[in-house]
Order: sequence, then structure tokens, then C-alpha cells
Amino acid sequence: MKSLSCERGIPMVKGMRGLSIRRLTPEHAIIDSKEPAAAVEVGGKIEIWVHYSYATVHLHDGMCGIGDGQVEEVFRRVS
Repeated sequence: MKSLSCERGIPMVKGMRGLSIRRLTPEHAIIDSKEPAAAVEVGGKIEIWVHYSYATVHLHDGMCGIGDGQVEEVFRRVS
């Protein structure tokens, strides 16, 4: 909840069938695995689709604009 907000809906796991985010705690996302094929190794990476939230966007150093599956633009925080 400190960097991923659920204020506009629970974020979703991208591209990994059977994985879903149950809830967010201040430091963790609780992810349920509903299919054995959705196993994730320790240290593995999971991409999460989040909803925009003005309450957390300022906590990041930048954002990426994605189009057609490619990074089209990177927006960096200006100090």
C-alpha cells in the first residue's frame, strides 16, 4: 500500500494465469496461486498492473509509458 495503491481497485498480475492479488499490506502484496502452472520461483519477477493513484505516484523515481508492449517513453521525477 505504500507504493501500490488499492484505492481505485486491486492491482492485477500481468501475463501469469492463475495468480491474483488478494490484498495489499503496507509492505507486501498477498498473491494467491490458483493453478500449479503459475508457480513462481524465489527471486522471480512478477509484473503488476496498477491503477493510478495520486497518493503513491510521488513515491517513485519515474514512470514508463507503454505502447504495443514496448516502452515508448520514460518520465523521470523532477526535483
